[in-house]
Amino acid sequence: PRPLGAALGVIEPVLAEGDRLALLAHHYYGDARLWWRILEANPDLASGVDLSRAALGARVGEVVLIPKAKE
Repeated sequence: PRPLGAALGVIEPVLAEGDRLALLAHHYYGDARLWWRILEANPDLASGVDLSRAALGARVGEVVLIPKAKE
């Protein structure tokens, strides 16, 4: 893994049932393909698979960091 600096300008939504990285990226960035930005801001997630529908059930109610969209 590569070292990541502190995420600045983040939104901290609480995960809800049915959330996935691609859906969150679409909501906050308008582009589902930017899911990797959310993954990089949350090093406690082992991989994008951790936010699949099956794995997310254990994370409902937790906060995830959404970095500010690049302009």
